[in-house]
Amino acid sequence: MGFLVSYTTLASAGPFAHSHADLSTTDSIDSHYSAARTMSELQSFFAPDDQSKTSTDLPGRVAHAAQNGELDTVQRWLAAGGSPDAALVRDGRTIQLLEYACSSSRPANAEVVRLLCAAGVNLEGSPSAGRPMELASKHGAEAAVRHLLRAGASVASALGGRGLTPLHNAVMTNNWRLYAEPWSIAQAKQAWSIGHEGVIRMLIAHGAEVDARISEIQITPLHLAAMMSGFISLDVIKELLKHGASLDAVDENGRNAEGLARIILSKPIYTGDDIPENPHAKRRPGAVEAVLDLLTSVRAAGSWKRYANAPRLDVVVLQALCAKGRATPPAVLARLFPTSTRSQLVPREIFWRILQFWRTDRDTWMPPPTPTAAELAGLFPFLGDTVEIVLQKGETLEVDGVGDRCIVAALRGPFQDKNNRRTTLPAYHVYAELRSLVRLAGDQEHAYQRVPETDQRPKHVHAKYKLSLHARGTVWRRVAEDA
Repeated sequence: MGFLVSYTTLASAGPFAHSHADLSTTDSIDSHYSAARTMSELQSFFAPDDQSKTSTDLPGRVAHAAQNGELDTVQRWLAAGGSPDAALVRDGRTIQLLEYACSSSRPANAEVVRLLCAAGVNLEGSPSAGRPMELASKHGAEAAVRHLLRAGASVASALGGRGLTPLHNAVMTNNWRLYAEPWSIAQAKQAWSIGHEGVIRMLIAHGAEVDARISEIQITPLHLAAMMSGFISLDVIKELLKHGASLDAVDENGRNAEGLARIILSKPIYTGDDIPENPHAKRRPGAVEAVLDLLTSVRAAGSWKRYANAPRLDVVVLQALCAKGRATPPAVLARLFPTSTRSQLVPREIFWRILQFWRTDRDTWMPPPTPTAAELAGLFPFLGDTVEIVLQKGETLEVDGVGDRCIVAALRGPFQDKNNRRTTLPAYHVYAELRSLVRLAGDQEHAYQRVPETDQRPKHVHAKYKLSLHARGTVWRRVAEDA
């Protein structure tokens, strides 16, 4: 009997028991093993000789993965309980995981930055290594900068307390002497110019001070661009001037941007196709002269806005002269201009709207204004219009005899392009059914041969021909436009 009692007691307390207390014990055991498994996974990232192996210690292999854009490794580190703020001490400097991800221009690094931002990483980083925003700006990592801005990173934080802002760093993009990561150095060496106008535009849009100064030497971003005028991208200087960079600001020695650029005129000419190790000590032929011409022209105009709009004002003056019969417009612009005070072909508001789409070499590139539905429709052919198109990819209308003359039988769209190309026209396209007037149909003798329009044999039909605005004039055009 005693044996049976003992057995019954053990059985009721065994693995098949279902009391709340016993379930709690089982959960505790599961949690213990789960924690042990997680810790084991975390430990697997560390080298055997690593002295500290906690979730806030950054293993060398994870740091390397972040700098090389290896998203999977960083994901597994976080999944194993690793901290997004994990840091590695190297040469007396504390370098965080996000800083490694931002210290390269590799496109894949942007996804690592996005992942860390979503994990709640500290966006300020460590002053000893360089804050993430400054590192990404220096490397021209536009997508990484965008993720940092969306996460709330500051655009005004200074590197090492010296006043060097992300905007200063964006001016220095491709100055590979400032880089440490081999892939970024190799890419920067092959670049043609220094500076990244896209990053500059984003930083200023998020509140970056355009005339921020490096405290000890009073250097602004425009000063820095002038000091690199032998290789600087003119678009960088245009972006700074467009957003109000002062031409009168001076450094600690009393030199403005023009004065700093003139110093570079005395530097030796560099004829290589790459960026040299000391770009401030050399210059490409004509580069400094172009910078000085831009700076002096803007100063003479009185402001960037007046300088950039001068060509448009010239067109307005031409329109007025044409209206008075004192000038004749160029043939390609004839539709925009009246020929007398009684014939206003284009209403003034539409005329100004057209000028908004016109980009001269004085403008910084920006996506064109979004057109209204009526304006957009007017940029494409209408039903019944005659168009000329190329037949094969790689051909252009400039090559005699390659075109097909067609009637527009149906239209679908317009649709916005997935890849917004740099064009002065909006990024849109339509699909058209085009009925050829001069090419034979493909199911008969002499298929696709070019014939006179009077030929009565069946003609070819392009069932779905893509007419993109960026290709207008080279791949397709209205026949009436050339009349």
